[in-house]
Formats: sequence, C-alpha cells, structure tokens
Amino acid sequence: MALTVKPNIYPSVPTPSLGKVLITGGCGFLGYHLVARLLSDADCCEHVYIIDRDVSRNIHTHEKATYITASIAEGKDLSVVLDRVRPVTIFHAASPNATYGRRGDYYRTNVVGTQNILALVRERSYVKALVYTSSGDVYATRHHKMLKETDPTWDPNPWPWKGVTEYEWTKALAHRLVLQANTKEGLKTAVIIPAHIYGLRDSQALSLMFDMFEDPRKPVFQVGNGQNMASFVEAGNCAEAHVLAAQALLSGVKGVPGQAFNVSDGEDIPLWWHTRLVCATIRGLGLGKDPISHSKMGVAKVKVRHIPGWAMWLVARVVWWMLLVSTAGYVQPPPALSCNGASWCTEDHTVDIEKVRKVLGYRPEGNRERHEAVVRQAAEWEWERRKSLNRDQNGTNDGERDLKVK
Repeated sequence: MALTVKPNIYPSVPTPSLGKVLITGGCGFLGYHLVARLLSDADCCEHVYIIDRDVSRNIHTHEKATYITASIAEGKDLSVVLDRVRPVTIFHAASPNATYGRRGDYYRTNVVGTQNILALVRERSYVKALVYTSSGDVYATRHHKMLKETDPTWDPNPWPWKGVTEYEWTKALAHRLVLQANTKEGLKTAVIIPAHIYGLRDSQALSLMFDMFEDPRKPVFQVGNGQNMASFVEAGNCAEAHVLAAQALLSGVKGVPGQAFNVSDGEDIPLWWHTRLVCATIRGLGLGKDPISHSKMGVAKVKVRHIPGWAMWLVARVVWWMLLVSTAGYVQPPPALSCNGASWCTEDHTVDIEKVRKVLGYRPEGNRERHEAVVRQAAEWEWERRKSLNRDQNGTNDGERDLKVK
C-alpha cells in the first residue's frame, strides 16, 4: 500500500535545508512517517540517519537514508554515532511503546536517553536544532479540554495517590529538559505535543484494537455516555509539524526556540465513534468485505455494551492501590486499567492548536471524512501484515501476494 506524503505546503514558514538529520526512534510509528516526510522533498535535507534499537522494521530503502542500530540510553554508543554523523538537526522521537512498554524502560529511554542526548549535544556545536516528540499525557490538569501549552505538566515522581504512570511523568520530565536546554547562541530546541496519533503502521493503539475486536462475536464495551471528544493527529500531519518546527528553529523565527506546540488534525472526534469505526473496519476485513463500504454501514451496527463511568474509575483506583501496596509500586496497571485510561474513556481529551497555526503556519489536512479514510487504510495495512506473519509462521503460501513489511 502506497503512502502519499506531500512536501511542504506552508509557504509562510522559511524552508532552509535541515542539513544532515538524525532521528532517534526512526523505525517506530511516527518515526517512519517523519523519515518519509524528509525523503519526499529532495531539498529538505542532505541525508537522514536513523537510530533505533531495532532497525529491521519500518525501513525506507532510499539512497539518502542510513539506519544505525543503537540505544540512546547508552551514552558511549550515542557519542560515536554523533561524531560519525555530525547532524545539524536532531528529531528525538524515541520512546517505549505506551501500550506495551515495560516498567523501567520508560525512565531509561525517556529520561536517561534524553539526558544523554542533551549532554552530548552541548559539547558539539555542529548540532543547531533539536525537536522533541512529547505526548498529550504530560499535562497534569484535572480537566483535559482544549489544553494549552501553558498548562502544567507532571512533576517527576508524583505522589502515589495521583495514579500517574511512569510513562506519563517520564515523558513530562523529558519534555521539560528539552525546553530548558534551549540557548540564545547555541542549540535551539522545540517540543511537539501530539494529540492521539493514528495512521498507517500504527503499532500501538491499532494493534491493541485488532486483538480486542477481531472476533465479531465480542461486543465493544463502551465506558461512560460515549459523548467525550478527543483530538487526533494523523501521523503525516504530526511529521509535518516536526519539520516546520525544525525549519523555524534554523531560520530564527521568533516564538519558536524553547517553546512547545500542541498538534492535532484541527477537528475533534467523539472517541467512541472512532472506536466503533475501527471495530467495524476490522470486522469488515475479517468477513472479506470492502472496508470502505462496510465501515460506513457497520459503525451503527457494532454491538455495544455500556459500562458506567464511575465503575471504570472505581476499578482503576482499586487496581492502582492493590498494585501499589502489594508491589511497592514496582508493578503498574496496564493502560486500559489505569487512571489515565479511565480518563480517556470518560472525559474530553482535546488540545488547542492556535499557537502552532499562528507561529509555524501549520495547516493540517483533517476532517471526519479523511479521518475515516486514514483509519481504513491503516486497518487494511495491519490486516495484511498479520496475514503475512501468519503465512510465514505456518510456512504456507495461499497464492495471495505477500506484504513486505519493512
């Protein structure tokens, strides 16, 4: 399945070459789209170097792309990479999977890894700009409606009764470290705060939804009244925002260095409508039906079971305290049973993107129709990927085309 990536469409923002570019976590979901965006424009950069712990996935075969196996948590390895590459621009997108990550790995990558990058970059004047990928989960507000970049973020090691996971507060700490690393004469930094990212090659939320919804006999368990809105950002739009930020840093655009920017598609979507859309699309593929027509008809037909919002919150709190007492906080609940998970299920989670529109000239491609199209494309790709893996594991070939996943 071809991925269409448009070159820069925001003429209001200067577009200097980013020089040699280094991307951490470039084989991840967002990293793949960021590399694609850079390679889609011949004048955007000189060369793209991608470092990741696993460079066997999400690979672009391109003369201007070089993949390097390395961990940002290992300072010595990172130092060697920097001296070899000598990047002008760094996109720091590495982070453990928020859905399937392991406790301890979040701190090692998000905090130690970020500290390593910043310490090494300070010693290397050839690095001019660094853009960090944060998360909407860094916000520490009680409400999550139309959040602004000035809203507070989580402190390191928050009090246990707040129910904050390691992923949330380590991302917030890295977010803060990058903003503080900005200097007047040397390194320029900026932070992109994505809304919920979705799109082609989603290895987090979509993969989890396939596990949950593939069986058409199982209902969707909706928590709360289903009216809560959420901001989403398609991975290509998110990648574009990163590039705009880097170009603005190198061009000396005022209001960018040392600043954070919320990013979304610009049109908020009911969370549970999105969930039912994904479910209907997955089940349409399973039935061998056209994903476009089936998802349109199937959203309203998805069998739904309702769970009161207060019940979800009660379960999340009980599970949190049971694990806190029994494991001294070492084991944390899975995202679906966390306080953050309960909040996402029952409350609005939207962001204000006026700042990124005004300062960077960000104009996302986003509406409900396009949202549907992207979801269908992503689900179809994941379906084909799983079929390919099953064929490889079974050692059979059913005559269908193999999907090469790189």
